[in-house]
Amino acid sequence: MIVKKSARGLIRYEEAAKNFTSVLYPKLIEVRSKYKNQISELRKNHKLLGIKYNFISSEQQKKEIKLLSIEINKLQRTINQELTDTYNQARWTLRNTDLDFDFDITVYIGFDLDFLAGYTNKMFYINLVDMKDQEQLEKSIEHELVHVKQSSEYGKDYSDKKLRKIEKTPYYDIKEEMPALATNILRELPPVQEFLNNEFQTFKTNNPWVTQEAFMDLAINELMYNSKNLYNYLLQSTTLRSMIYGSKDKQPITKRYNRNKLLKILTESVILETRKLLDNHES
Repeated sequence: MIVKKSARGLIRYEEAAKNFTSVLYPKLIEVRSKYKNQISELRKNHKLLGIKYNFISSEQQKKEIKLLSIEINKLQRTINQELTDTYNQARWTLRNTDLDFDFDITVYIGFDLDFLAGYTNKMFYINLVDMKDQEQLEKSIEHELVHVKQSSEYGKDYSDKKLRKIEKTPYYDIKEEMPALATNILRELPPVQEFLNNEFQTFKTNNPWVTQEAFMDLAINELMYNSKNLYNYLLQSTTLRSMIYGSKDKQPITKRYNRNKLLKILTESVILETRKLLDNHES
């Protein structure tokens, strides 16, 4: 099954994201290379506008922004026309999932942005400029596929008022982001079995007489029933650490309800995986 619920409230789309990205990524790289000179020129103009922005009148600001937007939109339209067949093929990879793939896809040419993909009101955005590799894009696409699922369950699009409210809310306090952020966090965590194996090798260095079976018996139970151990395991995720402690460009999560809900989803998922190890260990 491509779509799996690892715990209550958690939906993961690793395979769906992998298939979707494998179709898109090669073509995106191809068109980015083809139009690299135009993109470079737009980047230069964007940077120049940023330098002089505070030194020109508000009327001139609007004029300069409009002219730059016209050039960006023109290139986006050209690229989107070339990628029409690729977009259709990418959507078709979702046919065996529970996702509604009746949405449009568009490349987005922006600079110094903090997203690689986005989904709003049946439009799937791909940040063409800032892609580094296929794995990075795949992770972002999985995040947005969760939003595709959310959107179909809500049965309605966000109003302009709702979108403005979301834009003004600190990212880690947007409750709609919690399920998708959970998938990011779990992607960054090592499998429980791998984590415990590494823990055993470290422990054995100073305690050579301890057998792996004895260590695993204790470690599995500690991970399941000791909240501190479980929390330390979860904090191996850079996304979760950023949410808890903040980062250079995002403030930490402040809404206790959202934080508790997220940790509950993650805890249930890890305990499910750990319980399977315990069952196998005891059998």
